[in-house]
Amino acid sequence: MKELFGKIKASLVERGPERIEELTELINTNILPPEKISSDEVHIRAMYIVSDRVNSAGGRFPAEDHQELARLLVDSPVLVGHRKDSLPIARNFHAETVQRGNERWIKVYFYWLKKANGAENLKNNIDGGIYKEGSISFVFGFPECGICGGDIRNCEHRPFVNYRKDGEDVEAYFNYRKIFKVLETSLVYRGAVHDTSLTGELFTPLELSDNETPHDRISEKKVIRITSLDILDRKHRYLVRSAYESLPVILKKEDDGITLSCLNGMVLGGHRIDEFLKKLPIAANDGRFEGRLIGFRGKERRPVSELIDHIEGRASSVRRMELRLCGIGSRDEDPVPDLAAVRSCSAEGIELAEIVARMRTRLGAEIEDPESGYRYLYCTEQRLSMTVIDSRRNGSGFDYDLFACDPLREKTVTGTFHSPREYNPGDCLEFHYDRIICKDSGAIVSGLRLHDYYGRYRTADMIDLGGTEDSDHAVLEIVQSGSEHYCTIASTGGTLSYRLRHFDVSLYEKSRRFLAESVSDRDPASAVKVVSKNIMKIEKHGRGLKILLGDDSTINICPAIIGGRPRYLFYRIRGEE
Repeated sequence: MKELFGKIKASLVERGPERIEELTELINTNILPPEKISSDEVHIRAMYIVSDRVNSAGGRFPAEDHQELARLLVDSPVLVGHRKDSLPIARNFHAETVQRGNERWIKVYFYWLKKANGAENLKNNIDGGIYKEGSISFVFGFPECGICGGDIRNCEHRPFVNYRKDGEDVEAYFNYRKIFKVLETSLVYRGAVHDTSLTGELFTPLELSDNETPHDRISEKKVIRITSLDILDRKHRYLVRSAYESLPVILKKEDDGITLSCLNGMVLGGHRIDEFLKKLPIAANDGRFEGRLIGFRGKERRPVSELIDHIEGRASSVRRMELRLCGIGSRDEDPVPDLAAVRSCSAEGIELAEIVARMRTRLGAEIEDPESGYRYLYCTEQRLSMTVIDSRRNGSGFDYDLFACDPLREKTVTGTFHSPREYNPGDCLEFHYDRIICKDSGAIVSGLRLHDYYGRYRTADMIDLGGTEDSDHAVLEIVQSGSEHYCTIASTGGTLSYRLRHFDVSLYEKSRRFLAESVSDRDPASAVKVVSKNIMKIEKHGRGLKILLGDDSTINICPAIIGGRPRYLFYRIRGEE
């Protein structure tokens, strides 16, 4: 197993109608082609690319990780036979988790242009069954042994060999954990994942188990956070619930026991969950119920991140957990009367705003539209869930590149954030923010302040691009001209320039102080830009300045007398300091 050491690249291949408009909108939203495309310009097909079954390499994609893998598949290229010496033939733009028989699958959608060379041949070969299998190439960090849970590169177990476990013979395999990136998917003659297939079926039939109703599947839709009720159709009747700082979960009770899982299918386990489930008063009422798992310290509800730490056995401020189920409007209609219920009420028309105002907490109100299946979190604060897409070590912490996408409108926004804590690509962080600024290169969020860490439990956001790059926009820039560095502060109140002595950008990031002096002329046109930050606020203190930047850091320019001459001390303070 020595080939599994290090960051691992895996290519899983054995060697040798009606939804078209919606899918086209996803292409424009997720891929952002230079020119917006229309549905009559593209061919769209789908691949059942991976399942939760052990493949011919001995590996398995656990169902609880499918949602994250589906996200990583978006915007990856489609190749032929994993060959990197030719350009892609198509591009993946959307993926979703589906059920096929007793297996969980990821279905990924890809497109190519009708006017491209060979476009009709590719379409005909897929539809005619000539091209019918797919494969995935990806990078992952941890092959988790299915027998002992350790690193299969180091333990005694080997894939496809039987071992005794709990008195039974169990065949060993490993789970693909810590998937960092999807490199590409490919059309292949034989995939390592059994029963992959290509399809022209562009919708996923609603398959319900014996104990499910269509209402149960509503809970699988992503929650969209909104800051205005104007988006809602007042002709619909909505179910309004109080929103708690909690983990949305599904409680499932069957003859063989009780399970508690997240909405993405990940089953919650561990000693604390096991003990918690034993104490739940649900002797009757078998079925599947949605609820909210809340962590408390005394009577105070704690953030989701603290609840997750408590569940997973880490240090946490949470001292007890409480489960509240989502009823449908009155206490008599709650699915399990012995358990507490989330406060809820139905509303429509002009009464909706009144009901929402009465039901909402400091976190907001949950609003469900049973007719469309959409779910919303109404929140009056400016919050945004952003996904980590890249990171760089900076001093004692890390600089993170972040990305967010509006699921209903063609809007995306990027941002940066510095933190001493280490996060991984794909982690979802919850922020307060000051404003979102429209620029030619796209929308940028400024003034990010970390609120919570949601991991897999994210919301999506209606993105309000209210801020624009206009006369109110202030910028701080540091440029280099020859051996000299200059700092320029440009705002509606005018422009200030300073010459910085012996400036070094790495020391600047570490809050080192630099000697500065005021200069009357701006930096030369040939200067190279070293630092550029949006300014959120400027405070004057005599001759000094305190400048709050969009990345939540502060620049101090303090007056000083050195050698009998007026100078300044120039330095940066990070938000955590």
